[in-house]
Amino acid sequence: MRLAAVPRPLAGRGVQRGLESVVVMPRCRPESAARGRRGLALRRRTAPDHRVSNQPVTIALRLGARCGREARSWWRWLCRLWVVLGWLLPVTAAADDFGVVTIDLRPRIGGVPNHVCVVSRGPGPRTRTAFTELLAAEPAPGAYELAASAWGRSTPSAGCDAPGSPCAPVVELAGGLAPADLHAACTADTLAREVEPDASVVVLLLEHPDGAPPRVESLRLTGGVVTVGIDADLRARVVTARTLGGHFVADRRSHRAETSGRSDQLIVMPVEPRCHWFDVHTPHFGPRESQRGRIAARAHGVVLPAKCVGSLTGTSRWRVAIPIARGTGAFQVELVGTEDAPRGPAFVHTWSGAWPDQLELHVRRLGFSWRPPACLHRRGTCPAATLDDGVSCQGAWVENRCEYVCPGGDLDLEQTAIDVPNTVTFEHPQRPGEQWSEILRRPGQRLRSYLPPEAIDLEVDVSAWAREVPGARISHLEVLGNDGESRRYAVMHRDRLWVHVPGASCEPVRYVVVGDRDHLETSAPIRDGQLQMPPPSESARVLDFNFSLLQGGGLALSPQAPIDINPGMFFVLQGQLAASFRPRRAPHSQYYGEFRLGGHYGQWGHVVVDQSVAQEENLRTRVLWMRLLFEPAIGFDITPFWTVSAGVALGSSWPPRGRDRPHTGRFRFLVSPSVDLRVRVRPWLRLVAQGRLMFAEALQIRWTPSETSASTPVYSLIGMYGAQVMF
Repeated sequence: MRLAAVPRPLAGRGVQRGLESVVVMPRCRPESAARGRRGLALRRRTAPDHRVSNQPVTIALRLGARCGREARSWWRWLCRLWVVLGWLLPVTAAADDFGVVTIDLRPRIGGVPNHVCVVSRGPGPRTRTAFTELLAAEPAPGAYELAASAWGRSTPSAGCDAPGSPCAPVVELAGGLAPADLHAACTADTLAREVEPDASVVVLLLEHPDGAPPRVESLRLTGGVVTVGIDADLRARVVTARTLGGHFVADRRSHRAETSGRSDQLIVMPVEPRCHWFDVHTPHFGPRESQRGRIAARAHGVVLPAKCVGSLTGTSRWRVAIPIARGTGAFQVELVGTEDAPRGPAFVHTWSGAWPDQLELHVRRLGFSWRPPACLHRRGTCPAATLDDGVSCQGAWVENRCEYVCPGGDLDLEQTAIDVPNTVTFEHPQRPGEQWSEILRRPGQRLRSYLPPEAIDLEVDVSAWAREVPGARISHLEVLGNDGESRRYAVMHRDRLWVHVPGASCEPVRYVVVGDRDHLETSAPIRDGQLQMPPPSESARVLDFNFSLLQGGGLALSPQAPIDINPGMFFVLQGQLAASFRPRRAPHSQYYGEFRLGGHYGQWGHVVVDQSVAQEENLRTRVLWMRLLFEPAIGFDITPFWTVSAGVALGSSWPPRGRDRPHTGRFRFLVSPSVDLRVRVRPWLRLVAQGRLMFAEALQIRWTPSETSASTPVYSLIGMYGAQVMF
């Protein structure tokens, strides 16, 4: 009899590969004993690294040889049965050499990966790719970035997990592992629809505790469950798995199956994502897409790229990808400043553990703006600002407003959170102590408050004023307020002064300059918190008037008289009204010109010579005398108190009584130069001392009883003193 047996396919791929065909040809007849001695021809093919015990086959061959020598029929059937059992035992052993490891990936947060790479220390039917082909760069010793195309991505990511970012897929090798010693196999999730931006990969390392590398024959990922076919008897061997990285954190701890002694094993493996997207709430602040370049986000001190920030729609809720924390986590985000925009608010959230429950950020720095009132505040200067809890703010002038950041220095994670609403207290930059406050209800709010109307002071710059020019000194500034009151401020030895102007607005303010000269009332516009006053010379009066009243005496000299005449003394009272013209601008304002109109009222006389006596006697007769003088003059202020002037008067003189005219003549033309010295006592009063000469007057000489007469020229020296009133 010739028996040919071809087994039917058994469950398990490894069984089919382990034993492809078995042919049994026993001959138990006596006439074929020679061939029976050669036994049973058995051809089988198994995996090269797993040996199946051949003891049953050897026994079957020996019994086959004996079958040829036995003639009894029952022994032949026993022989045939044993040969069949010898054939089935190796097939069963081959079926037990194939095992299935199921790895249930359970992320602590977020979703399951949609790609998986299984790594083994040796090559296998499925792990044919060298692990080095999966690597792109080595950002740190023992850490390697994965090449996107190696694990199933068509192009490198341009999102938050782009190469070089904190969320990029990285493999960490430890425990003596080297990339050159590893082999890998990668596959994608069969149930998940491939979406490139959401693609994620986890890298798993499979090991046998006895050191022999597992041979991976099949690999499949289905909804977060990895099924790995291994060419090994898992009833007698243990398989462990651990995470090497990828989009998930590398685990230093290996995980083994919950049950043992079975050819199929289940490993429940918790995995932690390297980064996770969180919903962020920034109170009272909604970033816009145009501000993406200014948003600086940090997680645990690591700068997050802009792609790790989700879409910005101007609302206070948005998304951000945060790396896993080691111990204590901290997330901070701030709006950085540029050349055109100041720094904005900053928010911080800290937690203990790998992930926060939720990102409810707290304000650690906030910004707001303050727009000063028109005209009343100097452009380019920002008042000091302090929050209610003592936090100082830093201000910067931008266009037509002040932009503030509180606090002004670097962000401090240990700083107490800032409450909103909050009270902002401002202090005038040039007037310490002058404060006002306003409620800040949200970050980024624009404030507009200012000092109360009754507390407004304005600055006046008097540094360019010529205040100490003799004769044109400026001592005070008198401001006429809107409340009907006038306030006087000293300007001497000061470059700037602050004047109180209650209820000031952009309307001009009336004022008067007070000094040696009279000034007209004028008005000054308000610009940038200053009274823009022109030079005081522009309001100075050019024409002033004064009246002088002097008294004194004169000595009349007649050197050409035909007879010897003793000088006579005459009383003089002088009154003059003058119009004074003084230039406006210094230093010419030290000089002035006057046109004086006045005259003298006093004594004059004539001489009578009596020829009837032996010795002629001169009898001087006194009469009332008047002079009319028109005198142009110039003056110079030597000091603020002393002034000197000189003039030449033209006029005429005559006696007021008609009976004296035959003896004195009338309307004689005269020339009278003068020099005077003035002392300022009050701005409106001066003491005057004057010396004057009189030319071209004549003295009448009459002889009796011959009744002849003659006229002789007389020169008069007059000295006077008195006072001058300015008006």
